[in-house]
Amino acid sequence: MQGFDGLTLADAVTLRSILTLENDMIAIQTKYIRPTNSRGSRIKAWTSNGHSVTISYPHEYSHEVCHFQAVKALVEKHKADWNLTDMRYGGTEDGYVFCFANSIVKE
Repeated sequence: MQGFDGLTLADAVTLRSILTLENDMIAIQTKYIRPTNSRGSRIKAWTSNGHSVTISYPHEYSHEVCHFQAVKALVEKHKADWNLTDMRYGGTEDGYVFCFANSIVKE
């Protein structure tokens, strides 16, 4: 398997399944990080399973698209096989939460 150098095949399959596991149940949170004297403004994206990334604020985009850029960076960094073309999002106090369109509560 490509991208899993040094792992046994069983470990690579387990890791790959974690990264692709039921992405419909993954929520990706983002938050805006204010600039400091030494760093510009940033956006952090993270998941509950420990994946995270922080990017410089991409000023060329609208606010919510800036946060989606962080989501895309998180997926790229962790080589997750997640289809981001039909994501849903909602605002929070600090940023946004993104989830997949097939995250549906069934009664």
